[in-house]
Amino acid sequence: MDIDKWEAGCRVRAFDWIDGRNIYLHMEYYAPGQSLSAAPAKEKSVLLEKSEETEYRLRHFLNSIVNHYMFA
Repeated sequence: MDIDKWEAGCRVRAFDWIDGRNIYLHMEYYAPGQSLSAAPAKEKSVLLEKSEETEYRLRHFLNSIVNHYMFA
């Protein structure tokens, strides 16, 4: 699993964690007009248990996942 893209107004990275049993999900929110060279306005990281279902959800429902963790 390797994701590096913009979703829901956030820069999102997801990759297999070093233990091989988890997926590391890192999200950075930048305010409108903010420079990308500055620190993000909001940042969050989550470890998710690695499974086929988790990978499927990350690939197909990433927008909802980002909104849940960043803005809920």
